[in-house]
Amino acid sequence: MGQMAFNRRDSRTLKAKPVSEHVIVSVPAIIERDEFEAVQSMLKDRNPKVTPRAS
Repeated sequence: MGQMAFNRRDSRTLKAKPVSEHVIVSVPAIIERDEFEAVQSMLKDRNPKVTPRAS
């Protein structure tokens, strides 16, 4: 949501690289933040792996 980190792992060993070597790139928003949060909330509520609340 706004930023993407590249160069986080070594491509051969898959070991994490230090934060000082990460490359942060700005990414434009596709949808509004309010809409994104509403959809994330709906997905969380519909997740079958979550135990439903007792009523």
